[in-house]
Amino acid sequence: MLKQMINQKQLYIVCCFFILSSVLGILFPQDWAGWLVCGISFYVILLIPEIKTDKKLFVICLLVLLAHHVVSVMNAHFIPVYGASLDAVSFHKKALEVAKTSIFLKGIGAPFFTNLLGIAYKLNPSQFFGQELTILAFTFFLVFLTKLMDLLELKRGKVLVIAILGFMPHIFLWTSVILREAYQILFLCAGIYFGLLYKIHQKKFFYLIMSVLALTMFGLLHRALIFYAPFLFLLMMIWPFSKKKRTFTYWLTYLLIAAGLCALFLIFLLHTDARIIVSDMVRKMIMTFSQYRESTLVEYSGYSTYFVPINPTNTIGLIYSIFNVWLYYLFSCVVTQVSFWFIVYVFLNVLLRILLIFFIIGSFFKKQFVKFHRTYLFLFIVYLSLTLLWAIGVANYGTALRHQITTEWIIIMLGIPFILNFLKILAMKVN
Repeated sequence: MLKQMINQKQLYIVCCFFILSSVLGILFPQDWAGWLVCGISFYVILLIPEIKTDKKLFVICLLVLLAHHVVSVMNAHFIPVYGASLDAVSFHKKALEVAKTSIFLKGIGAPFFTNLLGIAYKLNPSQFFGQELTILAFTFFLVFLTKLMDLLELKRGKVLVIAILGFMPHIFLWTSVILREAYQILFLCAGIYFGLLYKIHQKKFFYLIMSVLALTMFGLLHRALIFYAPFLFLLMMIWPFSKKKRTFTYWLTYLLIAAGLCALFLIFLLHTDARIIVSDMVRKMIMTFSQYRESTLVEYSGYSTYFVPINPTNTIGLIYSIFNVWLYYLFSCVVTQVSFWFIVYVFLNVLLRILLIFFIIGSFFKKQFVKFHRTYLFLFIVYLSLTLLWAIGVANYGTALRHQITTEWIIIMLGIPFILNFLKILAMKVN
């Protein structure tokens, strides 16, 4: 009876928000599609059993969405919020042009995102509509994150994880305006969730297809991610998530894959022209990253920039410099003079990151987490490899924060339950 009353209250609350957004859509017809999406986002969380059956989780999701919508209204109709200039304005203006002329931009990454936004703008060319689509993407991310935590039995601290991701300032602001990050974390989380469903639970072809589609969309949203997405999918397919006894077919499949890769590698070694071409491509790619990082020093001068050069002249120098760049990307503010409030925020963010990583690594040595030990390790490797990719092309704290949105949810999802478990054990020992 109590559960039914809670569900009725939830329904009343969502209906109130939906009716309010519908009325506002009528009063402000230039943004009607945006207000419609606003109402839909509240309704989405009511459809998810994992959210609506948990009163605290439902309330925190409701508050997170409400706060995002407030920022969206402010940015579209009152004052621009922090971080809603440059890229966000550029995406909006170019999408309006695409919607008006039906001339689509060529390329992946920013052009691909602009084209998708332009198609949506054919329905309602409104900045508020574009922002609400971003918030809807973030809403679905919260849905998949909740499902992923249940799948991995990380139920402890689920409300706190959603609260941190929903209200952490840079995530909060940049997932409320027209930027790609909300879509990137949605498709990354969905791709991993469906991939794990396929690998760990039910080997249904539907889950595999959904994982491929989600990771494809993830890759198309950024030029660097188009190379990372296939790597992630391959890693997920060959990763030993459990200690189950492998069948002959299993080992034969991966033996054939390994043989094929070895054959391609041997052909590459024996074919001088191919080796020279690929080596030249790698060298040019590293030089491009290095030049891009140098250009950010001119474009974003001041306290928010840092520069660690990439040395492409020899293999050892290249490996060392990339590792150094990676450390700066993750932890540089710890050893950087704090002289501006933005760097102070980055400093606190780095401290949280260190704490989360420390507890995640520590969890690998705890027996109570042995069931999903391999899965947690897989997710941690995804975090490390994706941050390494971003680090190579970044030399600015602001840009780094935006890229970290795509990865930070992983260590927050893994680390917070372990921290809470540690505090519980500590409290028991004290008492």
